[in-house]
Amino acid sequence: MNFRRYNKGDEKHILEVFERAFGRKLSKVYWKWRYIDNPNHNTDLINLAWDEDKLAAHYALSPIPLYVNGIKHFSALSMTTFTDPSYFRRGLFAKLAQDLYSNTKETIDVVFGVPNDNSVNGFVKKLGFHLIKEIPMLETKILNRKFMSSANCEIVENFDERFDKLFYLIINKYKIITSRVSSYLNWRFVDNPENKYQIVAFIDGGKVLGYAVVKIYNNNGMLIGDIVDLIAVNDSVLRQLLNFSLDFFQSKKISSANMWFCDNEYLDVLKEFDFQENGQHFHFIVKNNSDTSNDDLLEFNNWYITMSDIDIF
Repeated sequence: MNFRRYNKGDEKHILEVFERAFGRKLSKVYWKWRYIDNPNHNTDLINLAWDEDKLAAHYALSPIPLYVNGIKHFSALSMTTFTDPSYFRRGLFAKLAQDLYSNTKETIDVVFGVPNDNSVNGFVKKLGFHLIKEIPMLETKILNRKFMSSANCEIVENFDERFDKLFYLIINKYKIITSRVSSYLNWRFVDNPENKYQIVAFIDGGKVLGYAVVKIYNNNGMLIGDIVDLIAVNDSVLRQLLNFSLDFFQSKKISSANMWFCDNEYLDVLKEFDFQENGQHFHFIVKNNSDTSNDDLLEFNNWYITMSDIDIF
């Protein structure tokens, strides 16, 4: 079995094996968007196991800068893992992952992710990850409720340099936060080929002081709203963004809205909107891939994490 990084043209084999592994297709357009068009593009983070000319297994990371105490580090989201069914039970995933981590120590400092129930133990026991939080899904019912309007909130088409200024304004508010510069946000939300998002900006005097990214999806015939990303310079801006977003959902006949939220300073604002845990949790895991110890990474309260930081929302 030979391990090597992605070469141009491998996507044909990747998509074929993905379909055999999961029984569904992965579109070439989505694959290209996620792995090639990413503004932090690095195809050296796609590791493949080959049995001569046959692709046996795949493991990939998706790169994103991470700011720890205001200092930029290079991190990656643990992404797509699959094995051709004819190569099951050979430990290929763990071997691919270990090979990728060991060969990216100089370029990737931190790896994080939200694995499913079946794989979380493998990441923790075999690959050196720490399970630092079961992130709760927060939900609020919004039918037949009144939400305040805000003259400062408006829907915009994309992210411009004003959002860069906002990110650098709030970057030191959180010990750990992923990059939210406009080039990344446009790729993540505007260019996404599978999901349609709305961008709600809070604008005052020409400055963007906060934003929310919202999405509507159909869950077995019921429309649900997700607040996928949320940044605000203070609790007043946060309150107005939530009012606008929930009112938007209500106008679309949506009955409930979901979000992740881990800013303890603003939790009282969420209580005003009756957000409560709905029983669904997500395993948040972190691996320090560098040789430098950093205990801050393993304390969840240091992180500012939203749904936007992983790939399933």
